[in-house]
Amino acid sequence: MAAEYNRRARAQGFSEEEMFAMQSNLLNRDESASNPVTKGEEWYNFDVAIVCLGFHHLEDPELAVEQLVQRLRPGTGSLVVLDFLDAHEGMGFNEVIEDMKKESGSSGDQGHEHGHGHSHNHKRSHEHGHQHNHGQDGGDGTNGKSDPVAQTVALHGFSIDRIQEIYRKAGCKDVEVALVDDPIQFEGQFGGRKIKAFISRGYRAPSSI
Repeated sequence: MAAEYNRRARAQGFSEEEMFAMQSNLLNRDESASNPVTKGEEWYNFDVAIVCLGFHHLEDPELAVEQLVQRLRPGTGSLVVLDFLDAHEGMGFNEVIEDMKKESGSSGDQGHEHGHGHSHNHKRSHEHGHQHNHGQDGGDGTNGKSDPVAQTVALHGFSIDRIQEIYRKAGCKDVEVALVDDPIQFEGQFGGRKIKAFISRGYRAPSSI
């Protein structure tokens, strides 16, 4: 995925200094710290890190945030997260997934396509991009048969209290969480499904871990 991101960036005329993606494991402290690609000074002291619709794929978002916060500039670096609420007027992320299963007649016939990428540029930002496409086709031509990517949803959204606590445990200050005005709409066979989302921001404290 990172290689494809870089290929497309170069094809669009962006230099490696302007747009560049790499892969690392936020859920493994040892790998993240020892990875020769990401242990260099250029991968620390970011002004901002962004995770867009990726948190619900993380089995341990607390650890992931801790890892990201360590990469921010102390005192001023911020982490921005956009993801789903755990419930919205009785139809949260979990309810929509279950509803999709019922309509399709099987627990494994909805596709769930994802695009992920971590990017680094001279503006000192670190981004994690993500897009959603839920449909009967598994995304790999299997006519609705579940593929491994479809099993990557680890959490069905977050409460505001939990997301605030995740930030605080990672050593962030001035944490803010706001609801997104327009809900996120799913594509594919189950197009039209809308789920309320939140956007949050917190700053690395000068004395954070």
